[in-house]
Amino acid sequence: MNKTQPLKTDAGTDEGTAPDPVALVEIIELKWLMAGEGLRVHVERLQAEPAYAHQTLALAEASLNTSLRRLAGRLRIKLQLPAF
Repeated sequence: MNKTQPLKTDAGTDEGTAPDPVALVEIIELKWLMAGEGLRVHVERLQAEPAYAHQTLALAEASLNTSLRRLAGRLRIKLQLPAF
């Protein structure tokens, strides 16, 4: 079984260190904004699985909600995920 590596934030987090608190707050904000659109976000998966994070942020970036799109863009940078 392949072990996925946690995503790094711009604070340079690695396994065994505390996550970037700002990124975590923004991830929780993303979770609630996505819930408002009827979509569920799994916070731990978003932090640990790049493919899931990429897919989730793609959905957020396609939203009609401007705040959600902007937040997704900021998180893409913090989670060091490539743009489309």
